[in-house]
Amino acid sequence: MTITSVTNWQENTNQWTCACDFQSSSNGTWATEDSKWRAVSTELRALSKFDGPFNFMLGGLYQDTRRDFDQWIMFAGVEDSTVAPENRYLATTKTSFTDGETLSLFGQVIWGITDTLELTAGARYTDESKDSEFKQPYNNIGVTAIFRPADDPLGVVTANQSFDNWSPEATLTWKPHDGLMFYGAYKTGYKSGGFSNSGINSAFSPDPQSDLTFDPEKAEGFEIGMKSTLLDNQLRFNAGIYTYDYDDLQIDFFNSPIFAFQTITADAKTEGAEIQVEYAPRGLDGLTLRGTLNYNKAEYRRFIGPCYSGQEIDEGCNLVGPNNAPFQDLKDHQLGMAPEITGAVGATYRRAVGGDLFFSVGFDARYSDDYFASSFGNPASQMDSYVSWDAGIRFGREDERWELALLGKNLSNEFYVTGVVDGPSTGAGTGTDNGTLADQAGFGTLPRTIQVRLTTKF
Repeated sequence: MTITSVTNWQENTNQWTCACDFQSSSNGTWATEDSKWRAVSTELRALSKFDGPFNFMLGGLYQDTRRDFDQWIMFAGVEDSTVAPENRYLATTKTSFTDGETLSLFGQVIWGITDTLELTAGARYTDESKDSEFKQPYNNIGVTAIFRPADDPLGVVTANQSFDNWSPEATLTWKPHDGLMFYGAYKTGYKSGGFSNSGINSAFSPDPQSDLTFDPEKAEGFEIGMKSTLLDNQLRFNAGIYTYDYDDLQIDFFNSPIFAFQTITADAKTEGAEIQVEYAPRGLDGLTLRGTLNYNKAEYRRFIGPCYSGQEIDEGCNLVGPNNAPFQDLKDHQLGMAPEITGAVGATYRRAVGGDLFFSVGFDARYSDDYFASSFGNPASQMDSYVSWDAGIRFGREDERWELALLGKNLSNEFYVTGVVDGPSTGAGTGTDNGTLADQAGFGTLPRTIQVRLTTKF
């Protein structure tokens, strides 16, 4: 028996200030945030190593978490000199917390059916509870029509959530000979539901608790594939295909008119194939060639979602959702950040140069098909296909005691973003025949960068 225990403690504090309409304006939107996260967990598992055909793994996990969230927001130049000095120039403030507790039990049976055929099957049970509170202690008198104050009957939002889930899985592997394996797997996944601490209690909402809470996400699907080492260990070739259904896929939506992130859910499906190749020919000692190719079709199966800011009726914004807000039907639309085709090729050449030293040079090129950076079909968020190049030169000791490297990232200087939101205070006419698209605030990647790095290991 092998018994393993892992105990983890982590804390994170995130503080920022931003000009959050991304414009130079004395009457713009400004915000500061102070968010703290703490988690303590312990896991214990036992794995048997019997000589017979049956083995097992059993384990359990306990975790305790706490998140505290505070935010202060200024906009529209509001001011009230009669209130406490710290609130004089504020429009609204938020304070929220969530206490969480998780208990998980899991197990797996490993059955060596024959010398070449093995079946593993198991399940994980998860039980969670989350207790949350949200309130807006101060609202400027000029914005009370928008933000519900804490002294309103619905001003303090509390939620006592509990979730439980069974996630089974099974994998059958066949190894006809050394260096070749085929597998088929049934997999399920689970992501906890929760509470949007950074949300908002809108005065227009009849049910603020529903606005701030969201359901767990579940996934179920199948994979089949192969893993191989061929040509006398010179070639590694792996391939697989998969299909997964997601129920209540959690999607972050930035509601720009009320300046708040909200987590909403949708049903989605992903299916695709992937190939990985690595070749190290003995005829050219020190040379390694590599490549990957991925196809992924990711679409919504069911999603009546909010319209992007400025979306017109003839662009699909033709439904009325909660609180009479404009909505759209995104069934069969591509998910955000989900290009259909991605791939990469690369090479490294490494050789000894005497005195226990080495020299290497390498490059990698990554390709991405076009995709929507928005999860809500905003055409202004569509990114074109691109190729990004990296390269590096390294010199150091063979035992990796030290290494000096010159590294270039994104040498093609491609501009692309990994998500967007509608810019606050931009966009108008959503759900009408005469809309104006909002500016897109994107999370851009770094441009071309050159780095000199010295690494040493003790």
